[in-house]
Amino acid sequence: MTKTRIALVNKYSKLMHIIRKRFDIIDLMMGVDEDRFLIAETCGFHLRKIIEAIGSACLISLENQTGKIDDTTTHMYKPDQVFRFLKKKSKQISLTPSQIRQSTIEDKTICGDHNVNVTIEGIAQYKLSWKEIVEIYTRTNKWNHEINPYSGFNQESFYSTHAAKLLEDIEKIRNFIFRNCIILEGEAFYCILKDKVDNQVKVASLSKRKNVVYKF
Repeated sequence: MTKTRIALVNKYSKLMHIIRKRFDIIDLMMGVDEDRFLIAETCGFHLRKIIEAIGSACLISLENQTGKIDDTTTHMYKPDQVFRFLKKKSKQISLTPSQIRQSTIEDKTICGDHNVNVTIEGIAQYKLSWKEIVEIYTRTNKWNHEINPYSGFNQESFYSTHAAKLLEDIEKIRNFIFRNCIILEGEAFYCILKDKVDNQVKVASLSKRKNVVYKF
């Protein structure tokens, strides 16, 4: 692997470590017996930042494929901005919740290559569209602002109205990114946020490998 590719793997890995830490903070906060509104508010903040990191992951994937990144991306942090930018560039990035396993005879037959030994397979029930991700991001807005005293809400009623959806959104994004494969025109990263062996974040570059089959 070239120095440039190693640097990009490290960049993607650092971003995934940040996402993992934010989920760890969310889980820690959920176990604290304190003001439930303030806990939910904090979790909403971290969910928002996680989704922004997902947008940044797409920019790293773009650099991985093209070898460069547009200067206009420097100040991009909102996922809808990133997705519009990629659409304008006609770049179709696939970021898919995935599992990695040994290839079966069926996999080898489908791809027409009996030398493949690794299959990365999408997990359909955890998939989200870019539109759904932006909608979740937009819903986090309500947790970012102090409650207007004229809105008819106090902290307790606000929590009762919105907390269940926030918890649902956290789990949707967790399942979406926990084991992910991001691909752009044949260049890919595979990541798991918590490896079964040592509980660490693991990232691998699968670019141009001949022994991998993708089933999404």
